[in-house]
Formats: sequence, structure tokens, C-alpha cells
Amino acid sequence: MLRVVAARWQVAANEEKHKKAWKIDKNFVSLHAEKQQVYSLLSLINTNYKMITPISQVFDFEKVPSWYPICFNDDCPLKDECMRHLAAQHLPETTETACCVMKNAQADGKCRWFDKITVVVKAAGFSHLFDRVMKKDYTTMRKTLTQYLHGTRIYYECMRGERALSPKEQQWIINYVKSMGYDWEVTFDRYFEDYEFHDPTKRSD
Repeated sequence: MLRVVAARWQVAANEEKHKKAWKIDKNFVSLHAEKQQVYSLLSLINTNYKMITPISQVFDFEKVPSWYPICFNDDCPLKDECMRHLAAQHLPETTETACCVMKNAQADGKCRWFDKITVVVKAAGFSHLFDRVMKKDYTTMRKTLTQYLHGTRIYYECMRGERALSPKEQQWIINYVKSMGYDWEVTFDRYFEDYEFHDPTKRSD
């Protein structure tokens, strides 16, 4: 009789053990599935989200190109929206000479040199651009990109992030990679907001 009771007790204990094990397994599977969903979501975020550094509230005159004419015409009706006037307001006090737009450039509320203040998203660096490029395409793509960026020196400056890429340059690179048959999203090492300086003597296209 005692052996029968002991045997039944052992069977019941084993059944309870299996139930607990199954519950743990189900919890593990559920937790694993949730983790996979999180990983998938993070992957999606990393693919589509770009961290963009906002523009500084402090104007940096060092970023004004040396060829860029600035304007001190405080009577111009366009001054509050003009990049040239904004730059002139931040000219370092130690500056002795500067390229300027003369007052007679403005007439009847219009100015050929007016440059509307524009903030764009620039990119710096493309150190992983060729990570997924096939070996047979690498040389051709590297040469074409070097030519587009006007030489080896500028190519490396852009690749290392020492020289920023304008929105137009970013789009050209994106379009070129697609034209070579690659459908993955082209991303750059970092993105940041910055002022854009225009030259009215040059075509924008």
C-alpha cells in the first residue's frame, strides 16, 4: 500500500514539474519573441532615423566663405532676411578688409545680391559607403565619386568628414549608388544643420 501511494505521489510530482517547465518554456518563448520584435523595431529606427545636430545659436563667422560678399547696408528693406547682412553683423572686430556689396546694388526694394537666409541639413563623412559594394564595382564607383568631388584631396576630406557635403552633393551620391544597381539606403556618418551661402554669379543646377 505504501509503495502504491509513493508511486502516485511521484507521478503527481513529475506532472507538476512538467507543468512548471512548460510554463517556463512558454514564458521564455514569449520573452524571446518580444525581444525579436524590439530588435526589429530598433533596426527599423536605425535605418530610417538620422540624428541631426541642430544649428548653433551662436553665429560662427569662420564658416562664411572667403569669396562671399557681405553687406553693411542697414537701410536695405531686405536686410532682416538676407544672409549677407547677417554675416556682416558678426564680422570680427579685428577684421581690416572684407568683400562687400555696395549700397547702390539695392534699388526699388530689390537687390541682385540678396541671399535669403537658408538653413539646410549637411552631411559629413561616408566612411561606410563602399561596405556593401561588390568588388567589381568598387574601382569604377571610387573613380567617379573622386571626379565628382573635384579630386583626390577633396574626396578624402569629404570621406573623413573634414569637408561637409551639401544637400545637392548628398543627393548626387545617393542617385549614383542607385544607378549602379544598389537599392540600400545611402547614409552618411553624421548630419547637422548649417547656413547655406549662395553665389548669384553661378548657376544653381
